[in-house]
Amino acid sequence: MDVSELRERVVRWEDLHTEFKAWPVHPDDLAASLVAFANTDGGQLVLGVSEEREFRGVVDADRVTRDVDNVAVNNCEPPITVIQETLRPETEGGTVVVVNVPKGDMRPYRTNRGVFYIRTSSGRRQASREELLRLFKPRKASTTTRHRCCGCRWATWTWRRSRAFSKRRGSPI
Repeated sequence: MDVSELRERVVRWEDLHTEFKAWPVHPDDLAASLVAFANTDGGQLVLGVSEEREFRGVVDADRVTRDVDNVAVNNCEPPITVIQETLRPETEGGTVVVVNVPKGDMRPYRTNRGVFYIRTSSGRRQASREELLRLFKPRKASTTTRHRCCGCRWATWTWRRSRAFSKRRGSPI
């Protein structure tokens, strides 16, 4: 994200993939935001922008990124990997930290207090029972994907086919 895109997002304000917060943020509130993004579709948490849509910035960007990493690891279950970047708008005050949260591959995520959150277009909220069931539903492996050893579909793959393929290549399994 660059400074011009940040300004555009501030004008549009929060949506399903963007949330703004002034720093400091309570660790429980920060964990809830990270969990909501990871459980939904990922997004960006921008630290250093007030509710009045003003760039307040953060005092020590290195400390903020360290604190965010600590919350992502220690206050989220399972731990969430985030990617952070800093921006410094020239005319506005202070450095802004952008926390990029990917869609989680080990969903569902919860805070260390045991609360599951999801992201909506108007913010975040606790996940309902039905949403939790959907998040807990196991995802099936695709049976139309081809196996790399012999080109057969995963549903029809057998050890016999794998052994035959390795013999043709001259390398035992």
